[in-house]
This record gives sequence, C-alpha cells and structure tokens, in this order.
Amino acid sequence: MSSTGVVYDQRHELHKCLWDETFPENPERLFAVCDRLKNRGLFERTTLIECKPATEEQILLCHPSSLLEKLKESRNAPDAEALENACKQFEEIYLTQDSFDCALLAVGGAIEAARAVATGKCRNAFAIIRPPGHHSYEANPNGFCIFNNIAIAAKQVVKEFDLKRVLIVDVDIHAPQGTLRSIADSEQILLISIHNYMGGAIWPFMKETNFDYDGNTINVPLNAPGLSDAEYLAAFQHFIIPIAIEYNPQLILVSAGFDAGLGDPLGGQKVTPACFGHLTRMLMGVAEGKVCLILEGGYFKASFIESAEMSLRALLGDPLPLLHIHQRLCPTFIESLRCCISHQAKRWKCCASTLNLLQQQQTASDSEIASMSLSIFVGQPIFEHFERIIRDRRCSTRNWFPRPRSPHSLGDVQLLSGRTSEMNAVLCVAFLLVVAFAVFLQPVNCSPVKGEWRMASKLSEGMVKKRSVYGPYKHLQGYAFMPKKSYGMWSHLPDSRREGFNFVDGGGFMKSDNENPSLFALPVQ
Repeated sequence: MSSTGVVYDQRHELHKCLWDETFPENPERLFAVCDRLKNRGLFERTTLIECKPATEEQILLCHPSSLLEKLKESRNAPDAEALENACKQFEEIYLTQDSFDCALLAVGGAIEAARAVATGKCRNAFAIIRPPGHHSYEANPNGFCIFNNIAIAAKQVVKEFDLKRVLIVDVDIHAPQGTLRSIADSEQILLISIHNYMGGAIWPFMKETNFDYDGNTINVPLNAPGLSDAEYLAAFQHFIIPIAIEYNPQLILVSAGFDAGLGDPLGGQKVTPACFGHLTRMLMGVAEGKVCLILEGGYFKASFIESAEMSLRALLGDPLPLLHIHQRLCPTFIESLRCCISHQAKRWKCCASTLNLLQQQQTASDSEIASMSLSIFVGQPIFEHFERIIRDRRCSTRNWFPRPRSPHSLGDVQLLSGRTSEMNAVLCVAFLLVVAFAVFLQPVNCSPVKGEWRMASKLSEGMVKKRSVYGPYKHLQGYAFMPKKSYGMWSHLPDSRREGFNFVDGGGFMKSDNENPSLFALPVQ
C-alpha cells in the first residue's frame, strides 16, 4: 500500500461569485490551503490523485436529471445578472458559467479519492475540492453546495466494489441534511454527524438533525456556543469512535468541514487546528486506517488552513501537537451527549454499556438517575419561512445574510495586519453568533411571554452599522426576529431598549426608524 493520496485541481478555483466578492465560500479558500501545504513540503510527500469529472450517471445516484438540466443552463448565461436571477430558486448558492463543470469535478474528485483508498492504491486520502457538497440533496442545491460530493462518492464505491459498510463522519459545524437525505435509502452506509443544533433554531432548522432521529444517521447535536477541544474529544471518545468500532466499516469517508474552528464567523465554536488532527488520527484507528477526508466548510483563513494542515499531517503519520485541556466540559454538552447515548443504547451495544455504567455510578453515589431530556425543536416556523422565500424567488444570493462591504473590512472594523489582529476582528463578528446562541444554555421550561420584547441596539460601536439584531427576552419559545435583508443571520439577545418599535403580536413586522431595516417576526411553536 502506497502513501497518502491528495486530490487537487486548479480548475476548482473557477467557481466564484461574480456579484459578491465577500461571499464566504470562494476560490481563496482552496488556494490558501494548497499554498500552505506546498510551502510546508507536505504535497511532495503525497501521491497526487487525478481529478476526473463525474459522469451524469454518477450524479444520478443522488440527484434527479431535472437538476442536471437546470444547472446546465448556467453554462450559457449571458451575464452575472442572469446568473444571479437564476440562483433565486435555490437557497444560498451562486453559479457562474463554469460552476456546473466545477461541481462535476468536485464530485469526481471525491469519487477518485474514495476509490484510491477502497482499492488500496493509497493508504488514506484528502480530497481538497470545492464547491462543498454535504447540504445538497435531490433537486435542492443549497448552503454553498451544488452536488452532494460525499454521498455520491459513498454510493459509487458501494456499487462498484460491493462494500457492505461505509461510514461517513461529518465534522462540519452545520448539519448535513443533504447527506442525511441522500443516503436514507442505503443500508450499506451509516452517517455520524456532530453539528450545531441550538434547539433547532439554527440553519437548516430541521428536527431530523437532533439526537432522537432514527435511521442510518446518528446525530450529535450541539446546543451551546464556544465548545472546544474538550467537548469534541469527549464526543469522539465516548460516542463516535465506540460506534465506529462496533460498526466495523470497510471504509470511512469524512466530511472535513473546519468551520467549528476557533474564530470562524459561521461556526461559533472553538475547536483548535491540532484537535482536528487528533480527531482524524482517532478515526484512523478504525477500518484498518482506510480514511478519506473530503473538504467541506471553513471560512476563517487563519484556523482553516492550519486545520487542513493538521489533518493531512495526521494522515501522513506525523506527530501532532499536544492538546492542553484545562476546562470542565460544558454542562449543556454533557446533557446532549447523555441524550445521544441514551437514545442509541437500544441499537448499539457500546452505548448500552456506557449507559449502564453511568446508571451504576449514579446509583452508587445516591444521586437521582437522570432521564433522557425531551427533544426540543423551535425551528419549524423559520424553516417554513425559508421555504416560502425560495418558492417565491424573493431573495437573491447576496441578501441571505450580512457580510462585510469589502474583503478587508467587517462593518466598520478594519482588519489589521498580522494573525492576532485578524483573529480578533473576525471574533468580533463571531460574537454575534455567540450571543445569539447563549440563550440555549438556560434550562428550557417556559412558555411564550408576549410583550416582553427588548431591542438590542448597537452591540458595539462600529460592529454593526445601521443594523441591529433582535430576539426574544429569555425564552426559547416565543418569537425570533431577523433583518429583512439578512434572513440567515438572526439572533436572540436579552435586554437593552425597545423605544420606537411597534410589535405586531402573533407575527408580522416590527419596524424601526428609516435607518434600520424592517424585521420579520416569526412565531415559534
């Protein structure tokens, strides 16, 4: 068996947003990763796997022919305006004349990497491809994803090599609703995902991504911001790896998203690059080390490229930096993990054993045996609102969530030179997400309290210019608000003032003065 394989093709960089240079998923992501790996001398230690475009037959493993025909039309679009209008029928994607071919190339790259590992041509592999894929399903490209690269690759190797057990592990911070739905009909594939859930009040707003989903997908939902190496290692050591060992896969495919990394503006968590390397190394102890990483998200350059490097170093067998864990596990995370173990105990012997041990410890200490928490889902009205937006073609790609006015500024906060200053500036934006999710740290035993609405004005001078983020006061249940031009970035914030605002009870609009956008008030059941 030869060395670690790498898939990379410069043609992936042709996929770029023509009307919004600040779009988070951009060619710079791929260029930055490859530049780092080349400069560190890692590429020369790997085997380059040729990247071939996927065939239409392979795409049809997960997507209908109607989507193929619709996306082919982008090749002949006359200009950027026509392309932007075409994207209104989808949720948060963009297209250029080259995007369809780039998407075929991304799927093909994932397939070739999986093939190389499945056949033993390479010990393991890293497919450095874009656009990402784990959100796309059926005729619904979304969330920066056109085709579901990893799901198609999994189905292809199952079909081609008659594999009986393929494990997909998704560490991207966003729930892989596309992969979940794409493999639902495949008995030979198991998906385990650890992702932000926040009571269902974060995109993609699907209750199927909670711990109590039954099927060939196992979820580890995260219900608190600021989780770090300790929580991710605990999830792997006590839940994900034991299930993987019991499942005994013949091949492991990893949706390697690094947006749970420290400083990522779309993640809100604090996983270090070294930890991503250790998570990869832990997976290499299963399936005889046949692990194939397939790139997904990651939108803060400093941690994104470092995480990719650490992951490749793990595949190469290099020593990894020691992790220094000093803090206690987040109580909310412990609750989530306990729910996962309790729910999966009926299916997996390892979970039943762990649950039995926990109950014995509680009995020995005379503490009350905790029962599994109720499943909480507050995202249905927001999900339905997104669906209406797409159906009515009312939202162009550039308006899904607020972004900086130029690649070098975040609101009025200028990015200074140097890694530390860059990290601090982006963490300011990530603060929006942290505050938004903090409400979920509270015990949920409440009912809507109408009328107790507060307006959070400026979070800090210059961070948000002529735009404020709004939310309910101390309650998960009630209402969620988001700026009219910022559907995807909404927040729960306690306290501050409410002068000058008119709240329409039961839904509708809350309006401010002329300088601030109108808000949609979404009733939460």
